[in-house]
Amino acid sequence: MRNMLKVATIESKFPLLAVEHDCIISKDADITVAFRVELPELFTVTSAEYEAIHSSWTKAIKVLPDYSIVHKADWFVKERYKPETDREDMSFLSRSFERHFNERPFLNHTCFLFLTKTTKERMRMQSNFSSLCRGKLLEKIKRQLKQNNQLPQYQSLLDEVWKKPWVVYCEPPLGNAQQIVKYLGQYTHRVAISNQRIQNIEESGVSFFYKDYKDNSKRKLTKLSGVEFLRRFCMHILPYRFVKIRYYGILSSKQKDQVKPFAVKKQETKPIESRQERVSRLTGFDRFLCPFCKEGFMHTVELLPRIRAPDNLLYKTHQSDF
Repeated sequence: MRNMLKVATIESKFPLLAVEHDCIISKDADITVAFRVELPELFTVTSAEYEAIHSSWTKAIKVLPDYSIVHKADWFVKERYKPETDREDMSFLSRSFERHFNERPFLNHTCFLFLTKTTKERMRMQSNFSSLCRGKLLEKIKRQLKQNNQLPQYQSLLDEVWKKPWVVYCEPPLGNAQQIVKYLGQYTHRVAISNQRIQNIEESGVSFFYKDYKDNSKRKLTKLSGVEFLRRFCMHILPYRFVKIRYYGILSSKQKDQVKPFAVKKQETKPIESRQERVSRLTGFDRFLCPFCKEGFMHTVELLPRIRAPDNLLYKTHQSDF
């Protein structure tokens, strides 16, 4: 029997058509330009610098033409750090810092930015990403319902949800840079809950204070069981190889004695002298010293107002006949 199935190549299934003049052209006539972006490391910029970076991104997006798509891809590759100790201009502290992190695992971050210009008709089409989200999310929902023995009860509802198109929803940003830094600062320098917030610990549970943001951030008291309290506390524990901000290498407490001889001494700041002290030092004359007893000092009792000259002239001026 003759095979009547159509043969298709892998190239025919790819959405890309060609790469011309450093631009990616798709089969649907979409043009994409790719850039490699170098971003600063995490927690190395101040609030003002973060605000400047955020505003520059916002201005750049606003000048894009209509029906443009911005896609940012971040790649994290697990590598081992290789120090650069062969440079001649490196100091002793820099070379020690590089050797401290030798062969240590880290995530090498690479950022790519893709700008795509499409058409109005293409924007109305359904995104393929919505189908991917639908399959991934429904798979997790079915797994959870199966563990709770509730899958037959919701199977009909899941089948109806699968038939409908999904729309990816992106929430608006949290706010400006100061709000983001303030939010992240609670997790980089603090623990999940301080001792001052814990009111009482009993066998029945743990009582602690919290802020109810739905009720004008009022301070309220609540009580949770020990298991629930530990579960919420463990949600704030950092994952493996993630640590809070601390000092490494030559800045650690262990290396203080070795680095102390190389520390730069602070220059002694001279005390700022007043104008009268400077005059006394240069001329040897103190105008506040009493001219009669040569021991006591004169003090200002009252300042007389400055007298202006009268409007009328006391002497007449003779005009010349020239």
